Amino acid sequence: MKTTSIIWNVRAALMAAAASLALFTLFAPPTAEAAATDVRMTEAWQSAFGVELGMPNLEHTYHARFTNTGVTPERVMLDLELYSPLGRTNQRFEERTIAPGETVELTLVKQFQPDTVPGTWWFKTGIFNPGWAGLIRWHDEAAKTTVSGGTAGQVNGTIRLESATLDRTTMVRGLEAVHGTAVFVNESPWEMPVIVDFEVYRDGEKVYQLFWGDRIPAEGTRTRQATLGGGHLPPGVYTWKIGIFRFDWSGPLHWFDQAGTFAVVSG
Repeated sequence: MKTTSIIWNVRAALMAAAASLALFTLFAPPTAEAAATDVRMTEAWQSAFGVELGMPNLEHTYHARFTNTGVTPERVMLDLELYSPLGRTNQRFEERTIAPGETVELTLVKQFQPDTVPGTWWFKTGIFNPGWAGLIRWHDEAAKTTVSGGTAGQVNGTIRLESATLDRTTMVRGLEAVHGTAVFVNESPWEMPVIVDFEVYRDGEKVYQLFWGDRIPAEGTRTRQATLGGGHLPPGVYTWKIGIFRFDWSGPLHWFDQAGTFAVVSG
């Protein structure tokens, strides 16, 4: 009987250990080796470091080379992207199987027009798992291009606030709400990716904020509406302010400090 008990105890301990190992296998984070690849970007360059808009031959070529430094074939998604001060403008990607020691070169061609947005442009590259199933490596500053001149003018002057209206200027707390509607006009010949920001202030302090990532069409308009004051606001006088920011919050394009004023009163 004692021998049988020992056998069952050993068996139970082995089963518990196996269960623990299974749980660890299921829930442990993937190791770095599991996501690793031997494919690397080994070189990136461009046909020129700067572009003067209005000059002839403004076709600009970006190059990137990727090498498999390992000993087994690797299948990856290779991604080339070009960004203006307003956001991504061009992209090229290919899913390739790269043999050990093999180098693959991809190019991306950009034709700069006279109305191109001036400023700093960035060429970026990425290596992803096949089917975009996860990023492996990203090079955010593979190449930098300075674009100057042209007819586009300053980015800050292309968006304007056409109108900003409140559906009421007095709200009874707990019974009513104030809604604001703003209409934006894009005067530029290109689509503008921006962040539209609504903020509400009382006595100089921000009490509410709501913002959207947006794309205002070329030479078009965009209307945004939101609830600015609800039952949570205490009695007082409030100021509605509107901001238009670059798509990555890197700087304001416009700020409207007095879009509207409303009061909250006790019921």
